Amino acid sequence: MLKVSESTKKDEKKENYIQSQKDSIRNSLKLILNSNMCVFESLKTKFKCFSCNEAFINIMDLRQHSETHSYCKLLKRLNSLRGASFRNVDISNLKCKLCSSMCTDLNDLQNHLISHDIKFNNYGHFLIPYKLEKDRKCTICVQEFNTFTRLSIHMNSHYTNNVCEICGASFISTQSLRTHLNAVHKEKKCTICSDTFSTVHARAQHMMKVHKTARSKRYCVLCNKSFPYSYMLFEHKVKEHGAKRQTAECTECGKTFLSLYNLRVHIRSVHIRERNYPCSVCETRFFTKTDQKRHERTHLDVRSFSCSYCESRFKSKDSLRRHLRRQHGYMFNSNK
Repeated sequence: MLKVSESTKKDEKKENYIQSQKDSIRNSLKLILNSNMCVFESLKTKFKCFSCNEAFINIMDLRQHSETHSYCKLLKRLNSLRGASFRNVDISNLKCKLCSSMCTDLNDLQNHLISHDIKFNNYGHFLIPYKLEKDRKCTICVQEFNTFTRLSIHMNSHYTNNVCEICGASFISTQSLRTHLNAVHKEKKCTICSDTFSTVHARAQHMMKVHKTARSKRYCVLCNKSFPYSYMLFEHKVKEHGAKRQTAECTECGKTFLSLYNLRVHIRSVHIRERNYPCSVCETRFFTKTDQKRHERTHLDVRSFSCSYCESRFKSKDSLRRHLRRQHGYMFNSNK
């Protein structure tokens, strides 16, 4: 009888969980379909349309694009939500579709829709709200971030749906918690010996230094030549086998780049103006750590670079090169 009772309780608990998930999905659908909020998927530097694969740098461009999709297409995608499928939504200038009344946030919208006789249950919703029209501020605590990625990571701190039992960090979804466990707490074992490491990089360094393992090679399927880096393999395919070089164009300024990676760096540096490295002296922020270190040397009276033609000394290599050009007419090789 005890075993039957425990089995019954487990079944009831499972049924209640499934029902709560379904109710939360229904709540999410009612909020989305009765407002002007924009559902989106986040990429590293762009916002992807929920109904198709088109991506935009500016959230307002995505909002305008989303309006071109039919109601049926959006509903079809939304009905595919399964389990705790949290969705990002931009709620800038949030309005009720039924009467065009302005709402401050999702709770305000829900209370307003209740006045239209739209019923909600008590299981919440699966929507993560952002206001991305002007800045990257958290809609809950108003803390500001310089990139959307940092803001989205911060949003985990406001949800206690999934808590890491090891460090106590909270996450919006089970997938985010699982990623955290694998990246932070799961030991990385050496495939040759029994040593364990906290990061994948530390394990790779150990295997190359201790076990003398070589860097994994990339092979050309056409001639079987091997290369240590992917970009070298690609250059080989272009020069030797006539492969087309794929270019990536910036939609903001029209510049073209030889790879998507270079385009992403350009967008982060020029258009998003990501500056994650502040100077420890004057707090001026820089895009790369190299730029930060180079700038910090200007605060020190250390002149490590000397001119070979005169007794002048300089704080940076750039200053030395500029001096050589202007004072001594030195011409640098453009290929160097």
